[in-house]
Amino acid sequence: MKFKAAILTALMAGAALFSCGGRGVQSQLVDMTLYAQSTMFASRGVVSPANYRVDVPIPAGAPITVLSVNPKVIQFRVNETGQTFQFINHRSTGMDIEMAFDTFFSAEDPSARLAALDEEKRIATLEGRAIPGMTKEEVLMAVGPPPRNETPTTESNTWRYWRSRFTKFTIHFVNGVVVDGEPAPAPVAAPAEPKEVMHARCNVRFEEGRISWVNYKKGPVLAVNGKIDVVKKGRKSVVFKIVESGIEVKFENDEVKSGNATWSMFERLFAIEDQEAKLNALSDSDRSNVLGAEVVNGMSKDAVEMSWCPPPPHATPSLGANTWTYWSNKINRVKVKFDADGKVTSVKE
Repeated sequence: MKFKAAILTALMAGAALFSCGGRGVQSQLVDMTLYAQSTMFASRGVVSPANYRVDVPIPAGAPITVLSVNPKVIQFRVNETGQTFQFINHRSTGMDIEMAFDTFFSAEDPSARLAALDEEKRIATLEGRAIPGMTKEEVLMAVGPPPRNETPTTESNTWRYWRSRFTKFTIHFVNGVVVDGEPAPAPVAAPAEPKEVMHARCNVRFEEGRISWVNYKKGPVLAVNGKIDVVKKGRKSVVFKIVESGIEVKFENDEVKSGNATWSMFERLFAIEDQEAKLNALSDSDRSNVLGAEVVNGMSKDAVEMSWCPPPPHATPSLGANTWTYWSNKINRVKVKFDADGKVTSVKE
């Protein structure tokens, strides 16, 4: 069967890449454009082979670009949305990380297989659901392969998946066709009319639907120039929706600690103006690092500000300073130092 052959080829390729790509050697996956072979879900910016059915969906067929690879984490960007995610392996796969990654993302574009589905199956596939009447090949595209520790072989007529870390669901087949699958999610109310449309000035990170004025360097990324709809302004917070995904996020400010009014702090991260011209004004290397949400030696201050956003003002009162201080979390700091020409000389925790 074509899809199984493609998976086997991808797994063999992944094994070869990993075996010759030890520590210090860049994986051949980096900068490659691949395609999601099944609809995946990201929770708090992380995609797992267990494919828990929560949070942000990455639909089957979505093109992605691999940004970095190490034995524990593969970072990638969804090309259409600019969002970055981390793929973290799970012991249940029995594979190294590149082999597991190649099970879900490969160079084969599944668009033709998606187009061949009838409308009901196509919608279910993009939502990550298996419905009655689907073949095993179609279920692999909609839900992905079942975890091996739950279903050792896909020749079985019962496939078990994890809906979350605590709940499971089962897909039953008769003669290779689904007889019961994953039910449709509850309908979602139409979003309210946007009050104000803005663009991200920089790569803004959010976690569990919240952004702190400190802008901790963890969680999924709303990419620079991503569009948002401002829903509600308040003294201590601003609520907005990400246009591309419809996810609602709350920006929270502490006026005493930040030393600034909430809307003023919010405008450090978001602007009415489109940011494409500013992004294109950067050098090719700086623009590439910004799109990857990275800060490395040699980057300009403008590029650092777009990649990691302006540093919190309580520790860096002026952007003219030669050291900018960021927080990875509530405890750990990251200091970015610049030379007299405004170029990064070091990035240290």
